[in-house]
Amino acid sequence: MTSDNSLVMCFGSFDILHKGHEYFISCAKELGENLIIVVAQDHTIFSFKKKLPHHTLKRRLSDLKFAFPDVTIIPGDEALGEWDAIKSHSPDIIVVGYDQHSLYDALCDIMPQYNFSLTRAKPYKPNIYKSSILRKKI
Repeated sequence: MTSDNSLVMCFGSFDILHKGHEYFISCAKELGENLIIVVAQDHTIFSFKKKLPHHTLKRRLSDLKFAFPDVTIIPGDEALGEWDAIKSHSPDIIVVGYDQHSLYDALCDIMPQYNFSLTRAKPYKPNIYKSSILRKKI
């Protein structure tokens, strides 16, 4: 159930889609009527994690669209820090994951310029449902 007609946005890699991701997206969906998921480019993930994602951007977009057909899902910026999704869609609320510290800090810096509120989702069984843990099992 959504609280109002706010536009909500969240960002992530969403590599090896799992219950933790699903919980995060469900939390974001509860904050407004419309949700946009911005999926990180492969090279962006590499720049942060020093390794390529297990699945390509195309596959990650496809997995999300299958799991969340009622949500708008778009690829992230080609160049880090452009914030094209924020500029194009003007979200009211941005939700970040419990472990997205550098994203949270970067969004705090631009919040006054783009006029959105920022919230952090709580983790869902982070010792089980985390891509870095699940990746080791593949």
